[in-house]
Amino acid sequence: MGQISMEKSQPAGSVLSGNQHEALKEGLAAVSIELESGDDPQTIFETLNSRGVDLTPGDLMRNFIFQRAKGLGQADHSLVVDKLYEKHWLPLDRSFWSQPASRGRQTQTRLDWMLTDHLAMHIGDLVSVDRLFDRYRRWILTDRPFSTVTQELESISATAAIERRLFDQDPNDPIGNFGRLADAFDVSTVMPLVIYLATEPSVASEIDRALEVLESYIVRRDICGLTNKNYNRLFVGLIDRLRKAEGDKLDDMVSYLSGRRSDIDRWPADDEWRTAWLGRGQYKGARQPRLRYLFEAIEMAKRSALNEDIEIKSALTIEHIMPQRWREAWPVPGFEHLDDDDDMNFDLLTRQAERDAVIDRLGNLTLLTGALNSTVSNGPYSVKMPAVRSHSSLALNRELNQFDHWDEDTIAARGLSLFENARRIWMAPLPSDDKQIANGAPGLPADGTQCRFTYAGRRYEGYIENGALMVDGVDRTFGSLSAASRFITRTHRNGWNDWHFGDGMGGWVLADAWRREAAE
Repeated sequence: MGQISMEKSQPAGSVLSGNQHEALKEGLAAVSIELESGDDPQTIFETLNSRGVDLTPGDLMRNFIFQRAKGLGQADHSLVVDKLYEKHWLPLDRSFWSQPASRGRQTQTRLDWMLTDHLAMHIGDLVSVDRLFDRYRRWILTDRPFSTVTQELESISATAAIERRLFDQDPNDPIGNFGRLADAFDVSTVMPLVIYLATEPSVASEIDRALEVLESYIVRRDICGLTNKNYNRLFVGLIDRLRKAEGDKLDDMVSYLSGRRSDIDRWPADDEWRTAWLGRGQYKGARQPRLRYLFEAIEMAKRSALNEDIEIKSALTIEHIMPQRWREAWPVPGFEHLDDDDDMNFDLLTRQAERDAVIDRLGNLTLLTGALNSTVSNGPYSVKMPAVRSHSSLALNRELNQFDHWDEDTIAARGLSLFENARRIWMAPLPSDDKQIANGAPGLPADGTQCRFTYAGRRYEGYIENGALMVDGVDRTFGSLSAASRFITRTHRNGWNDWHFGDGMGGWVLADAWRREAAE
């Protein structure tokens, strides 16, 4: 006969308080149940506990996994199940993973969110945290994705290592920094895809580039006011597509996202993004975390090699340069002699409406400390800007020195300057006529074709072999020209506009021109 007991362990090394000790002494009840052969301990455990304190999905998954690990025997005079628990699950029982985290309107422990993302990543489908355990158990018992419980736990540990970095949000770690973005822009639905990219061997070495693609896609759509309601299906669906991709998976992701045409999933190109950046009001209370992320990224990009390496630790807030209540100290030039309440003056009303329209645009926003913000918030330009120049060391605010006044025109000029910085930070999608799509467009030329690419004064040469590009001096095969360009330049590029093919007669033709001719 078997035996089942119900308990929740106290973390190792913890000390009970007096109240906890009294509660245990007076109120603790231990239950021991003797089972007949054929009884399922896990099922009985779940049934009994459903009538008491609710078990979390993480509790149920832990019990389900280790119940199956009990029969693994011993190794080095210790139970294998104990070693597996110590190595893989004990770290998940630490306080870090028990802390609550909110996604949308739901709050769960970090552990439950991590396990939800883990399952969604593996099955390539949406997973509700409320049904996490049922979906996980069905997946394990039906699909049998792991040959051993050890492999199952190793997979969870790999996911936990990535998700911990997403929660830690170290700005110097590409994955941690993406966690900051996900929080600021409320896009936790992308987490399963991030975990896949970070654990997929063919992409993991370029995870920083992969996350740059996703960040650009999210940021550009946000500035253009496009919805994020389809992100859960888009990002989870992309996992299955990338698993099946035979070539460069990162190239495939860029090409796929660049090819979206609907408002629910398209990736705005520079023209559309520029129009939204300069013309849409971006300031709302709920958007402050997003705007702070944007301006901090631009601030760091503005720092040249001559600047000190400064980490932003101050609690910065978004400030309007021309205040929202501008009528108090920022009169419209040429109309100072009129009363703001003079609603009979059509020209004044028109100018006021024009000014109201630009107040919340990006060109009129900057970062300040909360204390400085409250000091200069609604003051006139002649008072406000000297205070900002004296107390702010940000490059964002140093550049305001070039303006001796502030109006609609200077807001537009600064907005354009900020956009040029943003365009270099957040990459554009591939132009429609440059995407490598499988609709009859030719692939790489015949084996033996000579190739070359010149970058930063250096010439790279290679040749086509077995339908792939081999680059001299590089111990790696590239399934696409863009993959080779990205590897060489460490930037995202369209390789068809970089590489030239030998024509067999001593001449060279741009790869894109060769492709267009071959397609005719």
